[in-house]
Amino acid sequence: MATNYSCATYSGVELHIIRTDAQNIKPVNLMNTTRTSMENTNYYGVNGGFFNMSGDNRTLNIALENGNVVGPYLNNYSNGFGNSVGSGAIYWNGSQLMTTYSVEYADQLSIYGDSGTWAQGGIGLWLGYNDWENQFKSQKNANAYFDRESQKTAIVADMSRNLVYLVVTEDIVSTADFRVALQAYLGISDGAQANNTYQALLLDGSGSSQMRARSSNGSIVNIKGDSRNLSQIITLRSWS
Repeated sequence: MATNYSCATYSGVELHIIRTDAQNIKPVNLMNTTRTSMENTNYYGVNGGFFNMSGDNRTLNIALENGNVVGPYLNNYSNGFGNSVGSGAIYWNGSQLMTTYSVEYADQLSIYGDSGTWAQGGIGLWLGYNDWENQFKSQKNANAYFDRESQKTAIVADMSRNLVYLVVTEDIVSTADFRVALQAYLGISDGAQANNTYQALLLDGSGSSQMRARSSNGSIVNIKGDSRNLSQIITLRSWS
């Protein structure tokens, strides 16, 4: 399926969406080069995991590409090796999308060390599950992000078709309202069990919520956040 960009309003929230094949995803750590905003890269994609803004700017979520940590390894909770915000990961084993909501270290994933794979960590959103709030808050250091109103970014996996949706808002919204909009877009509602088809992770938000995409007429779409320099991004191998 061809990569495409769309923008529409669902449940009062405007969503900017890149849809692409799972094999087209490539996490990149900008700390390997010069940290910059998404707009000022040559990549298409969105911002990735949370990062430490206290001075060292370390990535705080799992991020793997070809089985390897994408950032410089400093300790178990930074630069792509571990989740210190959230407990979820969406990952590609080379033929199938996979997900978990209880992973701490990258080497706990079956793809660790395997070429042709990738992984992205974040906070699980438990789409389709009416007890999602308790599940969300039970994840590592996630409670602080539950009521926070800000721009939002998410990665959504369509497990049945091996598609990935990268979603960003310019609207200032709560996590709950963002999740409602995602579910409206995907055509699902909450029930007694989590949805089997769609899995989603909340990524870094606020001024970090950034996207660089290409519209149907070929023009570049930039969602800038506050144009802050990012530490880790989710990119596309190609726009095709």
